[in-house]
Amino acid sequence: SYTLTQVGRFAAFLVAGAAGAVLMTRRRAWGAALVLAALAADLYVYCDKYTPAVNPAYLHVQAEAIRTMQSAAGHPRMLSLGRDAIHRMSANTPMIVGLEDIQGSESLEIGASRRLLTAGCSETEGFAQPDPSLPLIDLLGVRFIHSSFPLDPLGKLRLLSDSEGFLYENTAALPRAFVPTRWRRVRPEVALAVASAPGFAPRTEVLLSGSTEPSRELPGQRRFRPV
Repeated sequence: SYTLTQVGRFAAFLVAGAAGAVLMTRRRAWGAALVLAALAADLYVYCDKYTPAVNPAYLHVQAEAIRTMQSAAGHPRMLSLGRDAIHRMSANTPMIVGLEDIQGSESLEIGASRRLLTAGCSETEGFAQPDPSLPLIDLLGVRFIHSSFPLDPLGKLRLLSDSEGFLYENTAALPRAFVPTRWRRVRPEVALAVASAPGFAPRTEVLLSGSTEPSRELPGQRRFRPV
C-alpha cells in the first residue's frame, strides 16, 4: 500500500505538471500557476516527510559500546564486523570518536598493511572482512570486536554487551610491543599465508622473510627449520 501511494502521488504531480504545461500554450498565467502549485505541493510533501525538525540533542547519540572502548586503558585497537558494508562501522567512522580500527582509513592505506589484512579476511558471513578467530587479529592488538551479528563461541572472546550490536573483548590481544621467544625463516611468497594461518603463534614466534638474520638469539630462543 505504501508503494502504491507513492506511485499514485507521483502520477498526480506528473499529470498536474503536464496539464499546466499544456495550459500555458493557451493561458500562460493559469498554466504557470498550475505548474508552480504542483511543484510547491511536491516540495511540501517531501520536506514534511523526509526533513522533520529534530531536537539538536538527538543529532549525535553516543553509544554505550563506544564509551566502553574509549574508556579502555592504553588506546587498544578495535575491529568492526558486519554482513555487508552498511551494517558495520565503516573504515573511517571510528576515527571520529578516537577509536583505532585496524582497517584504517579508506583514503589512507599502507600497501603492506592492506595485504596483511586481506590475507586474514574470510567471507564466511558473505562479506570479505578480517576473521576474528585468526591469531593474526591477536598480533594486531585487536582488543575489542564490535559485530552486527553474534560470533561463533571462541575461547578468547568475552561478550561485553549485546544491546547495541555485539561487543566482544579479545582476551588474547597482544600488546603493541612484546618479545617472542623464537623465530623462523619463511619464503616471502608464503609469509602472508603463514601469518594468517590458524596455527600461527605470534606470542611465541616471529617470522623472517628477508635476507637478514638476527644478530644474536635472545635467551630461550629457538630456531625452527625454514618452510
